[in-house]
Amino acid sequence: MAIPITERSKRMPLAYPNTPMDVDIQLDLKDSIPNWRGLVPDVESSYPDTSTLQWRISEKRGVSIDQVRVTAGADDALWQLITAFLEPGLNLITTSPCFPMIPRYVAAAGGELKTCQWLDGDFPTQSLISQIDDKTSVVLVTSPNNPTGRCIPFDQILSLAENASNSVFVWDAVYADYCNQSPLKILDCVPNSVIVESFSKSYGVPGARLGFAITSNPEILERMAQVAQPYSVSTGSLALGATLLDQETEFSSARQKIIKNRELLQNWLQDQGISVLPSDANFLLVRSGSATEALTTCEQLKKKGILVRSFAPDSEIGTYLRVGVPYTNEDLALFQSAWMEVTSCQ
Repeated sequence: MAIPITERSKRMPLAYPNTPMDVDIQLDLKDSIPNWRGLVPDVESSYPDTSTLQWRISEKRGVSIDQVRVTAGADDALWQLITAFLEPGLNLITTSPCFPMIPRYVAAAGGELKTCQWLDGDFPTQSLISQIDDKTSVVLVTSPNNPTGRCIPFDQILSLAENASNSVFVWDAVYADYCNQSPLKILDCVPNSVIVESFSKSYGVPGARLGFAITSNPEILERMAQVAQPYSVSTGSLALGATLLDQETEFSSARQKIIKNRELLQNWLQDQGISVLPSDANFLLVRSGSATEALTTCEQLKKKGILVRSFAPDSEIGTYLRVGVPYTNEDLALFQSAWMEVTSCQ
C-alpha cells in the first residue's frame, strides 16, 4: 500500500539525527557550558532524547518502540503529518466543525481542505468517502470529536479508512480516554493509519506540550521526522511524561470522575431546558438561544471567575459554548450556581 509522496520532501535527510544512547563523550550537538543542575534539578546540558518516553509509551500501548513518535503536543504531530503529506494540488478530507488548527496547517502546506458537515446526527461516512479522489493525501477523523465531543462508531471509522487506502489515515484520538474506544485496533486493519494522542487531555498537563503518534508504518514516522522542528520536546517534559505514565491508576480514576461529572452536568443542564450535544470527551457543547446570547453568557461567567469558550458568531457553532467538565463536586456546584445567576438575567 503506497504512501503519498510530496515533491518537496522526497527522502529528505534528517536535519538532526537521533543521538545514540551508548556514548561516553558527546561533542557533536552538546552545549558545553558547565552543568547547571544545581539551579534546575534533572535538566541536562545535552539536547533532549525521546527514546525513554518512546519506550514507556510503547510498553503502555503494547506496540514496539519504533511505532512511536513523541511530539510537542498532539497539534505538533498533526502539523508534522499535514506538512509531510500535503502540498499544492493535494487535499485533506475531514469533518466540519473541526480542530481550528487544521485549516491553518492545510493552508500553510498549500493544500486544499475538503469537509463534510457533522455537528449532530449520524457520522457522514458515505459523504466523506465520496469526496476521496486521487489527490487526497490525508483523511483525518477526530473521535471523540473536537469541538463537539461526539464519538464515531469504530465500524464507520474503519469503513472510511479502508476507502482511503492510497492516503494517510489519521485518527486524532486525544479524547479517547474519556470513552470506550480502542483506537489501536485500526493499526492492524489499515497499514497507512496513524493515531495521535496527547498528555494534555489524558493527564491534565497542557503546559508540558507533550503528545505522540503511533503507526505500524515506519515510513510515516520517517516522513514526520523529516519536517519536524529539532528537539521540540524539552527534557523536563519528557521526564514528566514518564512519571505520569507510572501513575496511570490514579489518572484513570480521575478520568472516571470526570466522566461521572460529565453525565451529572449534562443531565442538570438538560433539566434546565438547555440543549446539550451528547459528549464522550471531557467537555460539553452547550447551546444558547443565539450567538449574541452565547457571547453574553461567556462574558458574564468570566466576571464571576468562570471561563468557558465561545466561538465566532458566524461559525457553525456560534450559538454554542464549550464547557469543560469540572473535576471536583465543589467546582461543579459553583458552575451550576453561576450559570443559574447569569442565564436568569437574560
